[in-house]
Amino acid sequence: MTAWRMAFRCGTNGYELWPDCHRLGVAIIEYTAVDNVDLSRYPAGEPKSAWSQLAPSQQMSLRRLAYEMEPGDVIYVKQGPMIVGKGVVTGPYYFDKDNRITDPGGTPWQHQRPVNWDSSFPQVHVQIGQPQIVTLVPLTTEDVRVVEQAAKR
Repeated sequence: MTAWRMAFRCGTNGYELWPDCHRLGVAIIEYTAVDNVDLSRYPAGEPKSAWSQLAPSQQMSLRRLAYEMEPGDVIYVKQGPMIVGKGVVTGPYYFDKDNRITDPGGTPWQHQRPVNWDSSFPQVHVQIGQPQIVTLVPLTTEDVRVVEQAAKR
């Protein structure tokens, strides 16, 4: 089991998509270069024409969501200096052809993982993991301990 920290927003300090993720039970990522590319049809790093347009940090986050996350992994949701949610990944990556989540500009966020979000998890003010350069980062055992202790207070 891996624990992850993930943000669900448009760009840096942009529109927050966490309420939609919580409501629909998903974790999501969107990058323009992979719009309408169902990654379940390709091995990691393919199609090269799309991946080559992504920044290294975007490639890393997308690879983690689509290919590295496993059912049973835990996601802690970052929103600014807060952890606002916790959930357990329940299934494989999938491409949402129904475009259930779109940002204010109308862009669909199609790269998803099903997640069982813990509705009783409190919002906690705590900084964990590396700075938010990467959307999706693995957490250390110590990071998880810090968050869980803060949640108990």
